[in-house]
Amino acid sequence: GICDSLSDGETDICERNVTVLKDPRRQSSISSDLYPGQSLLCDAALTETWYRFEDDAGNGLTIPTGKQCLKAGQCGTTAPLNIPGDVANPSVEDGIVSRQACGELNGTCCALNYTICLRKCSNGAILYYLRRPHGCPISYCTSKTH
Repeated sequence: GICDSLSDGETDICERNVTVLKDPRRQSSISSDLYPGQSLLCDAALTETWYRFEDDAGNGLTIPTGKQCLKAGQCGTTAPLNIPGDVANPSVEDGIVSRQACGELNGTCCALNYTICLRKCSNGAILYYLRRPHGCPISYCTSKTH
């Protein structure tokens, strides 16, 4: 799979500098109507590479408790992408793992579905290899998850 090809035996991704995303509108507690006049978040132009989240964006992709998908309009976008609620974050020993990022479309949970990769580092940070969503406004949704 895509995640297997990312661990090529060179430097551990935890040792590298990765792009930081910290837009506070990504937070799951933020409704898209809290920022009137601002465009909705969209990750369609995202470079497919490793990221970490910090500051007001929280520190990881949202894993909603007891449900698979977040509601449309959360996280400053129309279609927020999150990791389904019954999936745990990886441990350091797990290495690079694959997860599904799901988004609701027309009331159907996970109608939007992207395979992403996660790596938990020994300092506690979780790094995410994010895929580019097809279309707008679709965006990855974050919170304080660990």
